[in-house]
Amino acid sequence: MKRFVLILLAALLCLPALPALAEDTPYRITMIANFGSTSNTEESEADRIFFENLGDRFDMEIEIQIPPAPTYNESVQVMFASGDYPDVVQFDENTDKVFVDAVRGGLILPLNDYLESCPNLIQYSYDVSWDAMKVLGDDGIYGVPRTSIARADGYGFRRDWLEKLGIDVKDGEYITLEQLEEIARVFTFGDPDGDGRDNTYGISVQNTDGNLTPQFPWTFGLNGWQEYDGEYMNLVYSRDHDNYKRALQWTHDRWEEGVIDPDWPTLATGDAYNERFRIGITGMKIFFPGHLTDFIKVTQAIDPDFDLVFVPGIVESEESGSYFGGAYTNGFWGLWSVTAAAEQPERIMAMFDYLLSDEGWTTTMYGPEGVTWTTDENGDKVALDAYATYHWGKATLRRNNDPAFFVSLAEDSASRERIERLIGLCIDQCRFPLDGGFRPSVCDDPIYIDYQKYMAAEVTKIIMGERPVDDWDEILDGWYAAGGEQYVAEMQAFIAAKQKKE
Repeated sequence: MKRFVLILLAALLCLPALPALAEDTPYRITMIANFGSTSNTEESEADRIFFENLGDRFDMEIEIQIPPAPTYNESVQVMFASGDYPDVVQFDENTDKVFVDAVRGGLILPLNDYLESCPNLIQYSYDVSWDAMKVLGDDGIYGVPRTSIARADGYGFRRDWLEKLGIDVKDGEYITLEQLEEIARVFTFGDPDGDGRDNTYGISVQNTDGNLTPQFPWTFGLNGWQEYDGEYMNLVYSRDHDNYKRALQWTHDRWEEGVIDPDWPTLATGDAYNERFRIGITGMKIFFPGHLTDFIKVTQAIDPDFDLVFVPGIVESEESGSYFGGAYTNGFWGLWSVTAAAEQPERIMAMFDYLLSDEGWTTTMYGPEGVTWTTDENGDKVALDAYATYHWGKATLRRNNDPAFFVSLAEDSASRERIERLIGLCIDQCRFPLDGGFRPSVCDDPIYIDYQKYMAAEVTKIIMGERPVDDWDEILDGWYAAGGEQYVAEMQAFIAAKQKKE
């Protein structure tokens, strides 16, 4: 790691390029990363070999530093404040204050010039992700997005309950809202677990910051900021469309009917929400197909009969138009930045680009050949014992179009084909909202902030029957008066300018 006096960094950026290192001296770089979300936070032998082989390819010596995940952001902040920082830093968000401040202070390099020689990074990352790297509002790109497949997830239904109750739901096919209501009722009142007790519920949900929200929003066409009738609008805020009120009414009716988990108001964490589904209290939940296999295996240790049918989406009716859902993010799950400490940033960028190339991608996904996988007599990849310990290399980058990334080589071919097919459905039905994460200035206004809190609380009251659904019109009028007019105007102007530029 290189130590720099902060006040000299701007001047350092103006210096001519350093001469190449001696041929017999590997280019040493240090990367600080947050791989704590993987199942193994310690570097395995497979991970070590991955980075060693990568370094050999580029005549580099790569050191990976992994601060404790719970204090990762604080560690990065202290690092930048001290002036002791590595060549490459991973940030969790493009809006991270430490990242934005480092960019403004000249501690993070713009990557535009280097990207001209990185076709794979461009090809396998979303345009919206590169836009998010322009954190200063100009065309400067200050990060390499760790691309994630943009997807609109579907729902997992307990196959064992469906079969016991004689309900036919086919894997990978859509169902209607009417079918969902029927399933929710029999899961709640039909004793699907056969214990003779009234202790199961059809719909599993998790609250949002302690508040209740309309469920299955995509079913009702609530897909964030899109274009409707020649105008950019989020239908939650529309006075001309009733989509949000329909979703609100439907959710209230199901709550009154008793088919939604009654613990919804207290289920504030994913762990609690998943656990109630896993132990047989609820019969369906939102699901990403890439997690199906592991979830089924873990749950079958509790209930050997447990199995899942995957439904990609729920349409409002048989006559409904095309179904799509919104992406959760701008297509990335963190980013890599190259700091002013990097002596040869072009080699770092070439390394990143290689990871997504046709040759490099196989190793990025599966690890070093002969260490984590091999091929059988048919030429198919087969997992070796070390495959289960390979995490860090796989956490570096992803392609934006390959469902196979989420499918373990340890699965049989039929399971792999199923999961890839289901993930493909989630990819095909996904649309990015047009706002690109833009945050209008009024969002910092105390009056607007207070009304947002009030509005969330009142929506909870409507769902629980303490206010009529028609009160939403009055609540929405109040939102417009509390800053919503400015919010919509700023958002529409931003999207219009962005669309014109594209």
